[in-house]
Amino acid sequence: MMDVKVAICDDNKQFCDILRRQVESLFIEKGSGCKTDCFVNGEDLCGEMEQTGFDLIFLDIELPQMNGVEVGTYIREHLHNETVQIAYVSSQQKYSMSLFESRPINFLIKPIERTTLSKLIDKFLLITGNGGKTFVLRNNREHIRLPLSDILYFTSLGKKVTAVTRNDKYEFYDTLSNVSKQLDTPYFFFVHKSFIVNYRYIKTYRFTEIILDDNTVIPISRSHRNNVRTIFLDLKNKEME
Repeated sequence: MMDVKVAICDDNKQFCDILRRQVESLFIEKGSGCKTDCFVNGEDLCGEMEQTGFDLIFLDIELPQMNGVEVGTYIREHLHNETVQIAYVSSQQKYSMSLFESRPINFLIKPIERTTLSKLIDKFLLITGNGGKTFVLRNNREHIRLPLSDILYFTSLGKKVTAVTRNDKYEFYDTLSNVSKQLDTPYFFFVHKSFIVNYRYIKTYRFTEIILDDNTVIPISRSHRNNVRTIFLDLKNKEME
């Protein structure tokens, strides 16, 4: 199981340490690994995001110099990262309506109760659709383990399937039908007999096609259009719960 990569960005080191222990404990309870890094300013977090990236960020709004709202905007608009989940943290409620443009997973008020944090992590595991799960493929004599959260889509041509990730492509012999059974998550679904896509990377949905975050355009076949629309709306509604 791959660790979920979590960042905590808050200029209060004591708060960072307490939240880190709670987050790591809750992920373990829920059966998922977790690797947590702490940052005391937004500039350092943005620099790290350019190099490695995270799956979930707890982001304080009242940061010195570059505040949390500016950091969230930088992640979405400059880095074009739509997959990392951002949970804003503040001791004040006045910001809650001004944060929607960076599409946060939630807005948490300090001090954060453990039950509230647990519900947020449950939601994170739900909407990312993997909870640290991986897909294992056989390439020649190697077995390669890919985090589901890194896979944009699968496509097939003849007897070969290609798994397309954020940074690479992996070819292996199989069928998309077998791949679909191994995925065991509603966040990967057929849009065409030759394509299975990861919902988390869909930037634009149209009735006849989807556009992914990397600007790949994938057609939705006529036979899949109604089903894709239903799945897409269901998953979108889950995010809003």
